[in-house]
Amino acid sequence: MKKSIVVIIFLLSSKLFFAQDLTSKKGEPYLPEAKDWCIGVDVGQVINYVNGFLKTEAPASASPSISAYTIFGKYFKNEKKAYRGSLSIGFNSYDASNMVLDRIASTNSVSVFPAAVNMKENIWNRKTSLIGLSFGIENRRGKTRLQGLYGAEVGLSISNSKDKFTYGNALNASIISPVDVDSIADAMYSPIFGDANNINQNANTIIQGKVGNARIIERNNGTSVTFGLRAFAGVEYFLFPKMSIGGEFGLGLAYTSGARATTIWESIGQSINSTSSEVKVGSTTTDGSKESYIKFNSDNLNSIFGASAALKLNFYF
Repeated sequence: MKKSIVVIIFLLSSKLFFAQDLTSKKGEPYLPEAKDWCIGVDVGQVINYVNGFLKTEAPASASPSISAYTIFGKYFKNEKKAYRGSLSIGFNSYDASNMVLDRIASTNSVSVFPAAVNMKENIWNRKTSLIGLSFGIENRRGKTRLQGLYGAEVGLSISNSKDKFTYGNALNASIISPVDVDSIADAMYSPIFGDANNINQNANTIIQGKVGNARIIERNNGTSVTFGLRAFAGVEYFLFPKMSIGGEFGLGLAYTSGARATTIWESIGQSINSTSSEVKVGSTTTDGSKESYIKFNSDNLNSIFGASAALKLNFYF
């Protein structure tokens, strides 16, 4: 759909490329001037937002990445140089629910057809957040409504994601195993994010040096901080006075540092060091891995600068 709209826009405006008057019939200038301000939006993001708003269900192919919307701004020192900045913000909360057997009811009674099977609900909630800021200098060339632009900018972004799991079946002494491996399992799945990886049901799996079954209550996937810089170049065409459409391409370098992830596990069983046969419920917090890396490629690091090769609609005033 995005490509179709791009084609339509340029087809409808093709005749305007040959009309190079820099003022309208009312005497309004087409091009930006000194002390002008500009606000721009990514056309593709607007279309995606509208499509998502109109849909009641997310498609199975939806991306698990954090989605953020970016607004761009410029201030013109003169008609050939501008200071530019952008703000990217994304806050998302998503719930996936799985229906599982009521373990207590299933243990204490036998369901006879056509009586309904006793069920309970497991809920997987994922929250994500992203904030990105950028600042740069833009230079412009051209004496017609078709303007070339180039420059450089720096940016900073912070992102985080957390998972929380709520189980319909509480752990208790009458059912030792916190996780069943058949159809009543606590292992969760989402058509958006795939497997939750929220259980440890392999007797050979080690958690902090111990063997046992467990399920996750909370998982903080860590906070990532990214610092980047990029060079960019593009074009902009003024369809109407102080209103343009354009695109740009960037080559960027970024360094990302991620904080260590933490996970809270819940399990039930007997203490190895205890002489009592009492079964207890307990929780353990484990530390996961952390990572840092450097990227240098044509992707202009959308958590900071907005989408690569974006089609932008700009308004000047």
